[in-house]
Amino acid sequence: MFPYLLLCGFLLGHTLTAVVATSNSDEQALYESYSHMITNIKSAMLDSMRASWEQGTALGSIIELSYPQYSVFGDTPFISTGAIPISALHLALSAVVRQSSDGRLSQVIGDALDGAALDGASAGSGVLLGSFTDPLRSAYWANASKAQLDFLLYKAPRTSTGAISHRIDSKQYWADGVYMGPPFIAYYGAVTQNQTLLQLAYDNCRLYRDALLVPGPTGNLWAHIYSDDNKTFFDEGIWGTEILDGEFAALTPQNLVPDYLTGGSPFGDASSSAALSSVAYRASTLFPDHFPSNYTDVAARIRDAVIGGVDELGVLSPVVDPLSFGVVGVLSTEGQAFAGMMFSAWRDWICWD
Repeated sequence: MFPYLLLCGFLLGHTLTAVVATSNSDEQALYESYSHMITNIKSAMLDSMRASWEQGTALGSIIELSYPQYSVFGDTPFISTGAIPISALHLALSAVVRQSSDGRLSQVIGDALDGAALDGASAGSGVLLGSFTDPLRSAYWANASKAQLDFLLYKAPRTSTGAISHRIDSKQYWADGVYMGPPFIAYYGAVTQNQTLLQLAYDNCRLYRDALLVPGPTGNLWAHIYSDDNKTFFDEGIWGTEILDGEFAALTPQNLVPDYLTGGSPFGDASSSAALSSVAYRASTLFPDHFPSNYTDVAARIRDAVIGGVDELGVLSPVVDPLSFGVVGVLSTEGQAFAGMMFSAWRDWICWD
């Protein structure tokens, strides 16, 4: 990990010459006190990956934590600095060697493919990153990411509105699909300067929002799964998503986001909580006028609650079971990844602030 003040200087694009304000120094010291915990969280994440969505989420977390210059939140993320993001490309390589013949990344595990159309794309940005940071394999990375893009554009099912279905055997909107597919399409558009792809990514987010937005107890929020084939909700329970105002108003007494706000188990979920905390920090850094300190104050409360549930192995708890949405699980790779994103977003916010 970079020395903290040097990292701040790198992210801000200038050399730090002033003394950091006392409050900021305190925040910095607090962050640095968790360096051992962050290492354990990352280790548990890397050692627990199984499925395509876990591969992509872990890859995104590694880039934000260890290679912030190549994160989309960096100053020039689509240009090589000359440094090879080795740990990130290790994960990307695993995604490519398990790419299915139809182009989906991270698919082949034993004799099985997963049933998602979008999940494999979650590793796509990391794979495309290799095309301009690893000259030795540039064509290899470019071809693999192009195959993944072509699957989304030409092979994946489309809903009646034109959105790319989250599932491959039916036409469904899943709230988590917005993290899996559109970011890769947008990243590909940014790297190749293709405005059409950037628009497609935005349109898919918009169409998913149109399909999943429902009134909730704290305002409009997102349901989990809607079937376009049957025109019914397969899971109308309101999930922990990226809707900050509604979710922050529904925190449990333990300062965690509930697994379901309605229609399911209300236990506090450290996985979605870490994700929401990271979003608040990122939003405040990028758009401070729209996301002032009241957002980061809540993000800090959530952060502390998540940290309080991390054990000596670096494992978050409580977390929703990745394969059974209403049950508390033992280990969530996504939860581990979201915790890494939370820490990196907090770190970058301290630098900016």
